[in-house]
Amino acid sequence: MKNSGITTSYFLEYNNNLKKTQWNDITFFPIESYALSGKELLDSDTKPGTSEILEFRDNLIQVFSIQVEQKIERLFLITPKEISDEYFGFLFLQNKHILPIKVIGSPLFYKWMEIVLRDDYEDRDMQSLLQFASNEYSIISIGGPIKINNRIFNETGKYLFDNAPKKYNEAKLAKEKANYMAKYYQPEGDIDTAAIKNAFEQMMKQFNPAFAPPADNEEIYEEFEKTAGFAFPKALQELLKLHDGIEDIPFLTAENILEEWINWKTIYDDWTLGELKKSPDHKKKVLGLYVTPYWVPFFDLEDGNFMAMDFAPDKNGTPGQIIAFGADYEKGEWIADNLAAFLDTFKIDYDDDNEDYDY
Repeated sequence: MKNSGITTSYFLEYNNNLKKTQWNDITFFPIESYALSGKELLDSDTKPGTSEILEFRDNLIQVFSIQVEQKIERLFLITPKEISDEYFGFLFLQNKHILPIKVIGSPLFYKWMEIVLRDDYEDRDMQSLLQFASNEYSIISIGGPIKINNRIFNETGKYLFDNAPKKYNEAKLAKEKANYMAKYYQPEGDIDTAAIKNAFEQMMKQFNPAFAPPADNEEIYEEFEKTAGFAFPKALQELLKLHDGIEDIPFLTAENILEEWINWKTIYDDWTLGELKKSPDHKKKVLGLYVTPYWVPFFDLEDGNFMAMDFAPDKNGTPGQIIAFGADYEKGEWIADNLAAFLDTFKIDYDDDNEDYDY
């Protein structure tokens, strides 16, 4: 049934006019569910776990994508009050059109819904909104005492507009973040080369670790500047003139710094400003954000956590200050005023066995 019968009259365009659309204005396109996988479930009492349900989500999106001949960025599916009744929904398509759908149910589709919704239907009489995407799986109640998501029925167009995939607004969201960060970015100022070298030598004298000799990192520095839009920090360049990796002390090499910076920039690009923002730092030294492209990681704290140089400090911070951030941090945390001061902390804080490095 590839694209059969889908005319422009079915599609909703993603623009400001969408906000005016009401449920009764919409024509729902009948879409088939017969090609779903998992037929063994029909004659089985086995209840698949989370991984199987996520496979169903991906398969359902694929089955619908084949019929509309376009990638689906997000799928809304509205459950009826009885599992075997009609399911309505909305496909957010790659071309920024939204296709309202009415699912032509199959025995397997209803079996999957029974599995997905088995806890949702216990002891209550209300509908739910399933939200599916490649990295999303959620079931939200419609109705109940709060009735928040009744908007899908009484403010349909506005609800769809407000809950569209981020990709629909990539340019706008990127500009919003760029404008916000531009207020805080401060280029690196003068650095105390002698202080960095002295602190490094004192650290090395204390622990006497093996280390790789300095490497020629000019190409990496150029690639960083081209990608990031600002220069590879001079303080880190001075540090990397002294080593190219130290045994048991997890300083990153220039190549690793670039790699980790790109990894965290990807997260920054994927999140909205609202998602990145956290509660502000009460000392106003570090921005209350989960990550920014102006944090340059240089020291591995393990498990996805890093020390970084910060070039977008809050009003009481200084450019080039050292912060901790990462998977286990809600937001960046201030550590030291500069790289030399951070290296000085090794004299008292670094465990010689390299097991516990804790601030």
